[in-house]
Amino acid sequence: HYAYYWKLYEQAIDKLKTAKTNKEMREAKRAIDRYQNRLPDSQTLIVIDEAGMVGVGDRYGDIAGGWDAIIDMVLSTGAKLILSGDDHQYK
Repeated sequence: HYAYYWKLYEQAIDKLKTAKTNKEMREAKRAIDRYQNRLPDSQTLIVIDEAGMVGVGDRYGDIAGGWDAIIDMVLSTGAKLILSGDDHQYK
């Protein structure tokens, strides 16, 4: 969920930066407020089980997620990240 909302939040920030009319600015600000409320913060703990199954992601593509989006979101929001998995699973 977080990676999806992080992507939408970044898109809204980009739209605000490129807005040319007051209407476009208002719409972008509304989107920012809507998605910002769904993002983690410094009090959030994100636990990823089976961390080896997380893909490299597609931060700017059609699919939200992957390590690039997760790490960017954690570093930007101050959330805590715990990864777990079985290192013998593929042996």
